[in-house]
Amino acid sequence: MTVRPLLLLLTAAAGLASGPASAVASPADTATTQRYLQADYTLARAARSHLASSERAPVSVVLAQVQHECPLVAEMRHSSWMAEEAIGTFLDYHVGFCNIDQPAYTSAMPPTAFLTSQVGYVRLHGRNPRNSLGGFERPSQGMGQNGTRTRQHDYLYSEAELREWVTRIQHAGRFADRTFVIFNNDAGAKSFVNALEVQAMLKGVRGAAPKELRRRYPVELEHFGPRGAEQQWLFPAEHEAA
Repeated sequence: MTVRPLLLLLTAAAGLASGPASAVASPADTATTQRYLQADYTLARAARSHLASSERAPVSVVLAQVQHECPLVAEMRHSSWMAEEAIGTFLDYHVGFCNIDQPAYTSAMPPTAFLTSQVGYVRLHGRNPRNSLGGFERPSQGMGQNGTRTRQHDYLYSEAELREWVTRIQHAGRFADRTFVIFNNDAGAKSFVNALEVQAMLKGVRGAAPKELRRRYPVELEHFGPRGAEQQWLFPAEHEAA
């Protein structure tokens, strides 16, 4: 099982240089992300062609045009998609199910650990009660669309909340070839913080957080300091002798 906590667009959100992201996302992860974004564009192009055609091909044909390049994952935010026949559709078309975490609202998709293809997929939006994933909210006066979105995704997961998701990730990952974990709570680089925490829970390895980020979140990132500090902790006798 391979689990990758991917950090998407965190550099811009955190106001950091591109370097620190390598503490969590390896070059291989970056290449995979770029390939997935390209596949997303290919799918959109195929869908437009399908809708514009007078002789529409079956949906399975449209999906096949993209699946040879990259596995597909669909994100459904309404709880009705948990129905047995709906899950069966995912299985029939070999489309991955995006297990999401989102603010509670009427008929919201609850946390799940479904696996309908060879790819396990988790996306955490945060639980800001004023979010509702932006479905029914207009931009606030003076803030604009970007300002409203930033506030909507302003949520920092607690350790207890993350551990609940780690259990789900491990459950789905037992049978998946690859498992991806996406953090969308990107306001104030909170997604970066939570990704580091989940990586430590899953792999037992603490990445080095940027100094500015550790200043901003001293409690959550207390044990995510530079590797030099970790070596001093591991070899206290040598450090004292020096």
